[in-house]
Amino acid sequence: MAFLAIILVYLLVDKGLGRYGSQIEYVPTTSDLDGLVIAVKTTLKFHESRIRDIIDTWFQLAPNNVSFFFIHN
Repeated sequence: MAFLAIILVYLLVDKGLGRYGSQIEYVPTTSDLDGLVIAVKTTLKFHESRIRDIIDTWFQLAPNNVSFFFIHN
């Protein structure tokens, strides 16, 4: 699982997605993402910027694998 996460980070950062650069050359298939969980813990102060960044990156590749946790402070 960790190896897959590292590959996805490489794809997003090195190859680019959305505002980070050009298009991704390889898009993982649904079976590649089985078992991958992307959790984002956020607070009111950072909620908007964190949610926007995740939707622009990880959510594009694995919308069913992304969960957001909000802590009211």
